[in-house]
Amino acid sequence: LLTVSPTLDRNGQIVGASKIVYDVTPQRRTEERLQELTQALVLAPIRVRQLDGTIVLWGGGLERLYGYSTSEAIGRKSHDLLQTAFSTPLDDINAELLRNGRWEGEVVHKHRSGAPMTVSSYWITSQREGAVRSVVELNLDITEERHSQTMLAEREARLRSVLETAPDAIITIDEQGIIQSFSQAAERLFGYAAGEVIGSNVKMLMPEPYRAEHDGYLDRYKHTGEKHIIGIG
Repeated sequence: LLTVSPTLDRNGQIVGASKIVYDVTPQRRTEERLQELTQALVLAPIRVRQLDGTIVLWGGGLERLYGYSTSEAIGRKSHDLLQTAFSTPLDDINAELLRNGRWEGEVVHKHRSGAPMTVSSYWITSQREGAVRSVVELNLDITEERHSQTMLAEREARLRSVLETAPDAIITIDEQGIIQSFSQAAERLFGYAAGEVIGSNVKMLMPEPYRAEHDGYLDRYKHTGEKHIIGIG
């Protein structure tokens, strides 16, 4: 930053100049960082709302996430717009938010199309002079992740049902031969309770020489797909 001032003689004529130079590099860098941050906030899935829920900033990431444009969202009540469903009463959430300055959890929102979305939401308060002025929210869509977990849980439930009702002894193991599940029929056949064997190598149930050879059988099967009947009778 350069400031130039004229130097005058007794008659008021300019005979020179004085110059004052300030290094404003740090300030310019700070301004650039603030501009980058502002741009990131505009593009991120972030919204800023007042304590009563009125939306004052709607990031571009939320336009893509929910389908509502900035002009449609600004000025609307956040939870009314997205028809938020909470697993915990909102009064309790707000109490925690004001007490700790932050809250995080999962909520269900509705897309502009009406489709429900499971969202991981992180809230933090913005304060000025010790008073909460607004709330900043970061929202991430985890619908597919939760759907996958639900499908996995359902498959595991079906497997448990099969294990509990099948007349044949069924044992599942991992790639190292460690017992993962032990059906009721297996308990009757071998005389062990499931809790006694889960976490142990399945070869504990075998007599020699099969016990010593089992790891080799399993390793060969994993690499070649070659099946091997381990003992009959």
